[in-house]
Amino acid sequence: MGRYFKNVVIIIFPRLNKVNARHGEMEVPEEIMFRYMERRKRDLEMCWESLSNENYPVIEKVGHQLKGNGSTFGFDDLASIGNRLETAASVRDNQTLEEALRDFSHWVNNHIN
Repeated sequence: MGRYFKNVVIIIFPRLNKVNARHGEMEVPEEIMFRYMERRKRDLEMCWESLSNENYPVIEKVGHQLKGNGSTFGFDDLASIGNRLETAASVRDNQTLEEALRDFSHWVNNHIN
């Protein structure tokens, strides 16, 4: 079906090239990486909406997921953002949430068209 890559994923989608998958010998099909990135866009939108509605459990859950799967896919910076989101949502720290969401927005803009 698609191409498989070891260690380094090279994807033909704009702004998504030479993404270091960093999972040793694990092979990541480009379609899976594309879907992963598309989900991050939806997560970002959902977090901004949840912040405006003060729906902190949603942001906490998304943050927790980003923390785990960001590391799995080799995006340590995204995992760090996820950790900040999860922690700030658990204590309802709107200022830190806004800062972390801005960082998440920058991350998405730098990795996805």
